[in-house]
Amino acid sequence: MPEYTVFVGIMLSVAILLDLRIFRTNLLKNPRFYLFLFITTILHTIVDNWLNGRYWFGGFIVGPYPRQFFSGIYIWNTPLENYFYGYALILMNVSLFEFLRARSKKAFE
Repeated sequence: MPEYTVFVGIMLSVAILLDLRIFRTNLLKNPRFYLFLFITTILHTIVDNWLNGRYWFGGFIVGPYPRQFFSGIYIWNTPLENYFYGYALILMNVSLFEFLRARSKKAFE
């Protein structure tokens, strides 16, 4: 199995466990979070595919990605793993933010 694919799977699992078990923000049960992910997916698709498909001074701006590290599934020029890695980062950051926000509200009550 490709290394980056395994890494992304582990990171996404950690992010989900952090949200559901440690921080208990339950973002994955909130429909507004999925709307947020949808919007960021559109923006990610535009920016990442533009960067991955462009040449600058004789080479790619980003990429090309070595195929032996990835699953080989691409959305235009972007490996599928990049989307899931982005989701893991977003989930971990928003979940930590919501956890700290709720904790600070309790401190001032």
